[in-house]
Amino acid sequence: MLDFSVFSNPLGVPAAVTDKFLRQEMVSECYPDPDCNLLVSCLEEKYKVSARYIICGNGADDLLYRLVFAMKPKRAIIVEPTFEEYSRALALVDCEISHYQLKPENRFCLDAGILSALQDNFDMMFLCNPNNPTSSCISLDDMRTILDVCKEHGIYVMVDETYIEFVEDVVHTSAVSLTAYYNNIIILRGTSKFFAAPGLRLGYAITGNEDLLRNMNQRKNPWMINSLAAIAGELMFQDDEYIQATRDLISTERARCYQTMLNSKRFH
Repeated sequence: MLDFSVFSNPLGVPAAVTDKFLRQEMVSECYPDPDCNLLVSCLEEKYKVSARYIICGNGADDLLYRLVFAMKPKRAIIVEPTFEEYSRALALVDCEISHYQLKPENRFCLDAGILSALQDNFDMMFLCNPNNPTSSCISLDDMRTILDVCKEHGIYVMVDETYIEFVEDVVHTSAVSLTAYYNNIIILRGTSKFFAAPGLRLGYAITGNEDLLRNMNQRKNPWMINSLAAIAGELMFQDDEYIQATRDLISTERARCYQTMLNSKRFH
């Protein structure tokens, strides 16, 4: 049976990870590095972002909850429909939540109306890019516009990029490069979907706001990430062959599925 509600890479966990685990010495005999220094170094090299802007967690959800508890927003806006965990986290700090609805007639793309909505005295904004479940994306230029308006109104922006590696043009969609210029954005990512490893519970966040990172670090269990997950992450992020094979497969299958639907009488 296949669970079509789980959007994980059909190629499965990278062979570099499983092969390494078969040969792995008993890392369980030692405590894991609470700061994941080797893993952070891999991320620093991969994304050309300073290590002091990176934090790791027990999946992206862990980082989401730590972010919310660190900031304790009073009012937040969520672009919907989207991942329901944002609302659950905000409810735990008694945050008043507003929802900005994406429109099917606009192919669920974020429109300029959001800029007017942001003037309504919010502390935080929650975006999923590309969005789950609509798959719509926000371009880098549009993200800059949103961040400028949010900065003017004192709004901090969380961008969930869990699915970003599946996008055709990652460079012009991911907001990672903007963390060097804006201190009101944090980007969350994980390994569950692209690397087909939800059981590892490994995620990371990138932000230029070092005060926020310190606040989030103070709220973590020192042994939040086990040694095997850290090792797996180091291998995953350096496995360029697997990454390219996945991107090629998704690109081919996306085109094939789209063409099949166009040719089907059910979609006419």
